[in-house]
Amino acid sequence: MISYISYPDVNNEGVIEYTILFADSDIASRVDVLENELRQQPEESPPPPSSATFNNCIFHDNSEDAISGDDNATIHLHGEATAIHSNGSNGIYAANISKVVIHLPSNHNTIYNNRYVDRYTINGGTITNVED
Repeated sequence: MISYISYPDVNNEGVIEYTILFADSDIASRVDVLENELRQQPEESPPPPSSATFNNCIFHDNSEDAISGDDNATIHLHGEATAIHSNGSNGIYAANISKVVIHLPSNHNTIYNNRYVDRYTINGGTITNVED
């Protein structure tokens, strides 16, 4: 389960860091984290956004949001076995122009039975289904 992908930050030593937290090593082994290498950027240009792809992962029984994208992150969900259910907060949380793209038809039973809402967006975050 990935709980958070953030826009890169510069730490106290001047090193660019991404916050990508995995809570379950079994699911993490089925995840491809893409385009997260550090890149040299001009100081006036912000670092590139984070991106992650999940294939046939099940996100359930987490104490908070199952998937939370923030600060221009892009998260892709693929696979008929994908399910997001029974989590302690929201199923998917997308904030601050982050995007969660579910590569399944909208009638696929992907997100259900989460404590608050299945899809929560704020400040330009989006959660969309697309059919490939």
